[in-house]
Amino acid sequence: MKNDHLHNKEKFNHLNYQKKSIVKKKDFKKPSITNVDINILLNKVKLGEKRKKKEKLILLSFVTIAISATGFLAII
Repeated sequence: MKNDHLHNKEKFNHLNYQKKSIVKKKDFKKPSITNVDINILLNKVKLGEKRKKKEKLILLSFVTIAISATGFLAII
C-alpha cells in the first residue's frame, strides 16, 4: 500500500516536470516595437475631427431645409 502511494507520487511529479519542460521549450515571440511618428497620428485626429464637423454641418443643413420646406408647404 505504501509503495503504491510513492509510485503514484513519482508519476505525478514526472508528469508535472514534463509539462514544465514543454512550456519552457515553446518559442514565445516578443511583439515587435515600431516607431510611430506623433505628427502623423495628430494629423489623422485632426482630419477625423474635420470630417465629423462636415458631417454634422451637412445633417444640420438637411434638417433645416426639411423644416423650412415643411413650413413653406403648410403656408401654401
